[in-house]
Amino acid sequence: MKKVLVICCVLLMVMSMGTAVFAAPGSFVSSPTGNMAPTVVECETEDEDCTAELVVTPYSERAELPQTLQDMTKTAYDEIRGTEDLTSLNAGLAELAEEMKIAGANLAASDLFVLHTEGCDDHEDHEAFDITLASDKLANFVGLMYLNAKGEWVLVEDAKVVNDEHLVFTANAGAPFAIVVEEEGAAQTGENSRTWLYLAIMAVSAAAMLIVWKASKKQAA
Repeated sequence: MKKVLVICCVLLMVMSMGTAVFAAPGSFVSSPTGNMAPTVVECETEDEDCTAELVVTPYSERAELPQTLQDMTKTAYDEIRGTEDLTSLNAGLAELAEEMKIAGANLAASDLFVLHTEGCDDHEDHEAFDITLASDKLANFVGLMYLNAKGEWVLVEDAKVVNDEHLVFTANAGAPFAIVVEEEGAAQTGENSRTWLYLAIMAVSAAAMLIVWKASKKQAA
């Protein structure tokens, strides 16, 4: 019985540590490390001669990006994770949250990804693209913002969700983008879903410890 009790104690400790590791960091609904990139449904530019292809790179694959975009993406992640109120990053987001009557502390990023272009030999700088992305991270959507080359967060003014799965907006490529949602009731995915699994295992372990303890008392009597 003592051996079983020790095993249960160890299991409970391991699960507790696992929960801390897999909890959603900072102002993210869940860590963007496990997210798949949104997919491009439609992309148009005003320049008919432009042959650029819009590429979406998830945070988990940022190492494949040019160094400048890697650095910008890391900065974006650190700034989101380092704040308890996303409205502190952008005044436009603060105004939007106030209009929607949402407390800044209830906002979080549900995804972080990079938009950039490939396959264009005509120009380095491109006009804005009209973009439609498909994503499963749009529950309780509030807004879309990106970190520009100056290190400033910019709110995408016309961003909206269509049919609960398409994110439609106009923006320049070459920046990390963050989908901002209201955290309360938002879909919890990735590491956060595993948190609930570990909490359940902890509860089972605690119950097992109680049963073993009661059984050991009866034997002692």
